[in-house]
Amino acid sequence: MSGMPKQGVALLISVAFFAWGTQSAAADKVEISADRLEVRHSEGRASFEGHVRAFFGKLRLECASLQVRYDDAGQVSHLAAKGPLSVYKGDMSATAQRAALDVGRGVLVLEGNPRLTSGPHKLSGERVTVHLETGQMEIERATGTFELPLGHRSQE
Repeated sequence: MSGMPKQGVALLISVAFFAWGTQSAAADKVEISADRLEVRHSEGRASFEGHVRAFFGKLRLECASLQVRYDDAGQVSHLAAKGPLSVYKGDMSATAQRAALDVGRGVLVLEGNPRLTSGPHKLSGERVTVHLETGQMEIERATGTFELPLGHRSQE
């Protein structure tokens, strides 16, 4: 990817913010592969198609397609993935059929049977909205399984 224009570098770095957008982009290298990449600089769009895999530090994104919109300065404004798609980081994972990230608002939306897993904890619903700045999460028609510590009861 040497010789890639700054818009291309910016969109690759921004892919890393797709699921867990709290890491520093400068800290790690981004690697991305796809069967096909089409960049339309005049429209501010890039399209990764077929077997898309992106790695950013310990984060891995796999999806069928990834659409990226960016401005004239190369700043990414929106990311949209279609799947099935999966995102992994440590023991955390997310799967869905579609995902969209509004970079300016810092809002990630997962749709199409979204499922979130962290260790023994599992959540699913029709739509998951994550506010990346605050970590607030909204799940429509939520179901889940959690392991909660029950604490000790005094014996009287």
